[in-house]
Amino acid sequence: PPEKEFFCLRQQRLARERVERVLALLQANLAEPPSLEEISRHVGCSQFYLSRTFSAEMDQTIPQYLRHIRLQRAAELLKSGKYNVTEAALEVGYNSLSHFSQAFYQAFGCCPGLYPLKTPTQKRLAGADA
Repeated sequence: PPEKEFFCLRQQRLARERVERVLALLQANLAEPPSLEEISRHVGCSQFYLSRTFSAEMDQTIPQYLRHIRLQRAAELLKSGKYNVTEAALEVGYNSLSHFSQAFYQAFGCCPGLYPLKTPTQKRLAGADA
């Protein structure tokens, strides 16, 4: 029961719950993510505390996580064959095709127009599975 929970364990649990709410909020709003101020208001803590807690729990900042999930979603859209590069970029919230292409290349080792052909990242991952 919460009343018998140690303070430090309660704080850890609350931090995890806040981070989980942030993850869900960002997943639901990839194309137009809320600002850090809006996110912190939504989860009920200060921006500074939320940033620090998120980084400690996830080993990355909120913007880094957002970029990661946007690019993962874009890769899924491109792999489906139903979206071209521009559509995928816009769908996940990139307004600049050059910024999207640069970020995609950094994440996957190929330009989005060639994805999902065998990329260096996919080759490394396939080799790790073998």
